[in-house]
Amino acid sequence: GAVAAEKALAERLAAQLAKAELPPRVAADLMYALAKMAQREPFGMLTPAVCRVAADTAGFMKSRDIATVLWSAAVMELDDARDELLSAVCPVVAAQARRGDLSAQDLAQSLWACAKLDAAGAAAAAPLALELAQASLGRVAEFPLHSISVSMWALGLMENVHGEGAVRRLAE
Repeated sequence: GAVAAEKALAERLAAQLAKAELPPRVAADLMYALAKMAQREPFGMLTPAVCRVAADTAGFMKSRDIATVLWSAAVMELDDARDELLSAVCPVVAAQARRGDLSAQDLAQSLWACAKLDAAGAAAAAPLALELAQASLGRVAEFPLHSISVSMWALGLMENVHGEGAVRRLAE
């Protein structure tokens, strides 16, 4: 029944991941699916390969997809794969933030992910949060109320960025 079908699907996905023939959007969607399923088996076995493909395609991802991968990385149990994934994803998120490519939702979602990653000890989280805060300056009027509250909550949790200029200006 269902268990056999899930196993067959997981094996098919594993074969596709081994060929690395997945477009960036599919890598982001798979990261999100694994995060939402809490990496339950048989799909959890795909986590290392999905992280590899997401890292390899990060530079080609659209803003919503890269924000989703960052959120997924914050939610998932990645162990050693986390730092490698973040080293590929964080520069892309930062570059898109600097260019103004991230929507208010993407900025808020990414700040939330930074807070979660910072709490887990990811060194890349604070510098990225500062980039996101800087990119948010002058755009707060675009933020729905929920995105404002998520952003402020995230920055509030990250005490190591409280003294930074962009964070202080954003909070004003």
